[in-house]
Amino acid sequence: MQEQVITIRTLECDICNRYDSINLSRDELIARTNNNDLGIGAYSIVHKDHTRIIYFDIDGTYLGDTIAMNQDDIPDSMQSQPLPFYIRNNNKLSAFTRLRKRMFSFLHNKSMTISIAGPSRAGKTSLVRYLDTLIPERDNHHSSSVPTMGKSTKNIKIGKSIIKSLDLGGQEDFWSLWGPAIDESDAIIFLLDATSNDILEVSRAFEKVINQRDENIPVLVILNKKDLLLRGEAKKFMTSGEFLSLTNLKLPIPKVMAIEASIFEGISYETTNLEEIPLAEIITSFLSDFC
Repeated sequence: MQEQVITIRTLECDICNRYDSINLSRDELIARTNNNDLGIGAYSIVHKDHTRIIYFDIDGTYLGDTIAMNQDDIPDSMQSQPLPFYIRNNNKLSAFTRLRKRMFSFLHNKSMTISIAGPSRAGKTSLVRYLDTLIPERDNHHSSSVPTMGKSTKNIKIGKSIIKSLDLGGQEDFWSLWGPAIDESDAIIFLLDATSNDILEVSRAFEKVINQRDENIPVLVILNKKDLLLRGEAKKFMTSGEFLSLTNLKLPIPKVMAIEASIFEGISYETTNLEEIPLAEIITSFLSDFC
């Protein structure tokens, strides 16, 4: 008896506009979708200068895809196993598809510049990598990032849009470079390690950003590394209220939103109902609401 082959047809690639088709046996389709609790399979296809990771369900229905510009962002086991990603809210499948759809619909043909500021070792470079690939750091297998010296610029392509990210060096010697970058930004993401003991440096860095920006430029404060607290690897985690109270700024601050998150896990933690939401979805909502 001839083995059944399922053909999965995709939409055009966001980078090179190529259409891809995947032919999988029924057994392989089942194996890929059963390899995680989401019931979503994945398959990678290497294009000329990027890799396209295609997602599908057990019926072979195309769900969407992710583009990785760097081959290092693709796990070695990608061809034999579904790509792991981290979504744990109640409606897991729709959360992933909603995230891709929301990002594409809002950012379609839209260009903007985002400054990513904060003290050293807060996770700024890891955040840029996550936004570029939508793959959490826990699945990227990257070595520790080297601290950014001065300013690092990266263009992130989402659909037909270009997001220019300005990763600003966190050492105090580089704070003087923040002003010009903030002046050209449409939004600012301020990142801090909420488990850190160096609270004075963090509050002074945040005051620098707020005092430099035009008050019409929105700021998203990400209190990072909550996963360390949840795993028992940190004894404390500073809340947004505690952090803002340490500054000399007049509260409330216009167009400032604060969230608790883990860039390593790719998750934002909703404190009211303890729901875990993909971090990229929260950032997209922030840009949609304020920009």
